[in-house]
Amino acid sequence: MPGPGELAQSFETSDDLDARSEWNNLQPRRTRPQLITLNTDPGTDASTRDTLYFEGISTSLNPGDALLIVLGESTSANPRQQVLRIVEAVDVQSDENRTEVTLSTEEDLSSIEAALQPFLEEASSIFDGKIADQ
Repeated sequence: MPGPGELAQSFETSDDLDARSEWNNLQPRRTRPQLITLNTDPGTDASTRDTLYFEGISTSLNPGDALLIVLGESTSANPRQQVLRIVEAVDVQSDENRTEVTLSTEEDLSSIEAALQPFLEEASSIFDGKIADQ
């Protein structure tokens, strides 16, 4: 579409081209799906990435909350892989209908892992050592 004071420009192609006038109003996609991996790339790795985005603005997340990221389907040959991360900050982005969650660095998890150890040991004794093996 020509702007104010501009003339329409013709466009020719030697191949058939699907075109529709309503496509003139298509908007670019401003976001893309998150890729979360494990031990692959620091930008996508669940244990090292800086942020996660959640759809919606009412996640009830607060700084200090723990997030357990579970990756993949669990099978006997490939047990589910899990990563525990701690919320450092929560930024509600109403215009985008999403919530940005900043994650603490892995060094911050040592005190949490120490606090969870008694519970893991108790669960391991209840479930015949199956928790400790994972």
